[in-house]
Order: sequence, then structure tokens, then C-alpha cells
Amino acid sequence: MADISELIADPAYKAGMDWLAQGNALEALKSFEKTVRSNEGHFIAWNNIGVLLHKANYVKEAENAFKKALSVQENYLDARINLINLCIDKKDRVAAVRELEILRKKDPANPELISLETAVNQVAGPIQVREPPVCTIVTGTLNRPKLLKNAIQSVIAQTYPKWEMMIVNDGGMDVSHIVNSFNDPRLKYFSMAANFGAAHSYNYAIYESTAPYIGYLADDDILYPNHAETLVNALEKNRQFGAAYADQYEVSCDLNDGEYTAIHEKRIAYSYDFDKIYMIAYLNYIPHPCLMHRRQIMQKCGYYDEQLTALIDWDLLRRMSFYTDFFHVREVTGEYYFPRNKQERISNMMEKEPDKWYANRRRLFSKRPDKPWDRMKELTFVLYCDRLDRAVLEQIKYLFEGCMYPKTVHLLLDEYNPEAVTLLKELGMPDFRFHFNSSPCGLKPTLAKYLRSYTDDGWLVLLYERIPLDEAWFKRIMEQVRSQILGLYQQPKTLEQAALYTEPQKIMTILGNNFQ
Repeated sequence: MADISELIADPAYKAGMDWLAQGNALEALKSFEKTVRSNEGHFIAWNNIGVLLHKANYVKEAENAFKKALSVQENYLDARINLINLCIDKKDRVAAVRELEILRKKDPANPELISLETAVNQVAGPIQVREPPVCTIVTGTLNRPKLLKNAIQSVIAQTYPKWEMMIVNDGGMDVSHIVNSFNDPRLKYFSMAANFGAAHSYNYAIYESTAPYIGYLADDDILYPNHAETLVNALEKNRQFGAAYADQYEVSCDLNDGEYTAIHEKRIAYSYDFDKIYMIAYLNYIPHPCLMHRRQIMQKCGYYDEQLTALIDWDLLRRMSFYTDFFHVREVTGEYYFPRNKQERISNMMEKEPDKWYANRRRLFSKRPDKPWDRMKELTFVLYCDRLDRAVLEQIKYLFEGCMYPKTVHLLLDEYNPEAVTLLKELGMPDFRFHFNSSPCGLKPTLAKYLRSYTDDGWLVLLYERIPLDEAWFKRIMEQVRSQILGLYQQPKTLEQAALYTEPQKIMTILGNNFQ
């Protein structure tokens, strides 16, 4: 986001301010509109456009301008206050109360709070203090009004009443009339200035929400009435878990005229108990609508990655898994849909744009969340060879492309070779280091020398034979990692090929001292 000084230095914006100083509102409006055409993120100009349109009684247009300013900079309080005043003028009590609550949360000492509250009271009576929500349902929407209505209705029907639903329109057609038709203050609607993507919509909704538990619902899916109550109860009763998830039906159907028709099949595609290693290194087996997590877990793992255009749900769940286990509730609580005739989900990128798909996948697996982790450590692969050849290069390549668990790779070459140094540098692999002996020493002395300087807090895997690394080998390593996490792993007593050494210092004992 641009610095404030850069925004106010914009030539078109400065021209608009000059016109305002001269009392020419029309020319000022034109200048500010020119500003946002060249810089859509100029939230100050958007706010000024809203002020001028509001004064000219263009209420709807002014409201959109204020919301665009807030979609760019949610903490811009001038735009928030202006939006509250606009809601008061058009006697929209629900919207005014909602925006007033957000202002109070973001700036509880704001001097205008009292006067704004008084103004809202005069329009629609005293503000009623509601019991705060316990769970937030986050929904992003883009040009699917008929399906959105069904999604909202399914949330309204929840048996658990202490929820709020944050609906973020990601730059699509206005659907505020659909939200307002339910006349429920627990529904909170936000409209983005442009299509920023699903990750941005989710982050915006989470920032604006207040509940300690957060769940998700796509605009084309539905929740059963038991969903919120089931997962809130699971988290309340199992406080050692940072997240909980239920089962849901995957529905195969057709999409016609904006609605799902002709249901072909309904099945539970995923119903697996939580496996930390499987989530981190293999596959996402938790559909996003099935999930509810504690807000505080995001303080550790972070929010949605807005640089990703696919796999954003797996990316978040994968990062969460470094810090917590998930509680699985074997109960069906909703439906998510896959139309056969029109594949519109982001995940279809794998077939349509494979290059982009794998670029997203590489970014996802490259992440290494901040430590400490929950019962986990990095893997350090130590690969010994007497000379660098194609077989060794294939081993290195597989470690980075086939092993999706966080790792570093150390290559121990028995003798210095300048050509090998050049080749290894050209690989450009992250988290890859290589070491050379000044003269040939053999496996055990080379390994002992490396271990004396080893200071990382990780688990070692020794690869000193030229065996092909494949899926079966990776599965074996991951089983050893899983056993260690569950407290079932026993330290190897020999230099076994591809064994996991959870206490690397003990390898020196295995090696013995006769080679030093």
C-alpha cells in the first residue's frame, strides 16, 4: 500500500484539493475521479468522492465510494465515520449500528462516538446491545446471487444462534438487496472496489469479524442446521485442539441459469481422522466448509496468502497443522457442490492452467512457518557421495520436488571439485548446502566431521548409498516422522540407509572413534 505522503502528492489529487479550496466541487470531483482511475488504491480520493457525492444527494454512489475506500484501507476512520453519517441520513439503522460497532472496536476513544451514537438513537431508537457472536461464518461471493441466497438461508437456519456471517462481495454485481432482504443484523455485508481474489475476501472478513471461532461457507454451498452447534461444541469440549471439522456431502449436479439442478450424486468424499503429516506433505482432505478454527491460531500461522490464486484453503490448513491437531466430528453438517456442466471452482486450474497450478503448489510447499512447532522438527537430509554424477543430481532433485515436508539438504562430497561447485550453484535450490573434503576421506570420517559442526535442531536422514528415491522411500520416511510425533519411534542403533535419527549426536557413538 502506498505511503500517505505519496498519495497526497499525486498531481490529480492535489488538483482536486485546489479546486475544493476554491469552492468548485464539480471540478474537484472530476480530479478525484481521475486520481482513482490511475490509482484504484487511493483510498483518500475515494473518501473525498464519497463526501462530494453525499453532499450532492447521490447516496448510493457515495456509499459505494466510502466502501471502496475501506476495502483498500479498513482502518481509514474518516471513511468509516462518513459512511456512518450516510447510513444515518438514509435511515438505515442496521448498517449504521454495524459500522458504529466496527468504529468502536478499532478506535474506542474516538471523540465522535458519542455524537454518532446519539444520531443513530434519534433515527431508530436506542441501540440494543446484543450478545456478542461466538462463531463467525466467512463467505466470499462473486456474481452468484441465486446461490448466495441459499447459502445465507442455510446460516439463518442454524440451531446455534450466536453467529455472525461476514459476506464479502469480491468486486461483482451488487447483492446488498439479497443480504438486506433477510433483515438480520447478524449478517454483515462488504463490497470490494475490484476483484481482489478469494484470499483477500477471507482476510477482510476475518479482520472485520469479532467471534473467537471462525468457519467458512462458499457462496454456492449450504450448511445443515446442526453445523455451527456441532463444531462450536467440539471446540468448547476439546480445548487442546486449535480446529475442528465435520463431514459433508459432495454433490455432483448441473448448473443452469445460476442455480444448481439435476442432482446426479451425493456422497461423503472425505471422512478421515486428522493426520498432521498427511496434511503437511501429501493432500488436503478437509473441505473448507467442514472447518471451524480458533481465531488465536491465526496469530501463529498467519492469514490467507493473497499471492496464491489456488489452493488457498490447503495452504492455511497446512500452516495450522504445524501448531495444532484438528478434532474430527463424524457427523454430516452440510453440502458442497460440483457442477458437471460448468466447472467454475479455482481448483479446476490444474486442468486448465497447469503451469499456474504448479506454481501455486510450489509456493505452498516452500513455506516454513515460524517455530516452535507442535512435536515436529525439520528434516536434514545428509547425502554423501565420492563424486557428483547424474544419479546424485537426480537424488537432489527428488528431495526438493518429491519430498514436501520442510527440509534442508546437505551434500557431502568426498573431494573438492571446482566443476561440481559450479554445477551445484547453478541448481539454485533453496535450503541446499554442500561441503567438500580437501582430500578423500571416505564415508565415516566425512560424516563425523560434518556432525561435529552440526548445530541445527532437526532430525537427520543419512543417504550414503546411490539408491533411487521414490514415493515408496518418501512414504517410509514420513512413517518414521509420524511415529516420532506419536512418541512411538526408536532411535536406530546402526547407520541404516534412510533411517530417521531424532538424536543426531548419538550417531557419533554409532560411528565409533577408531577412524578419527
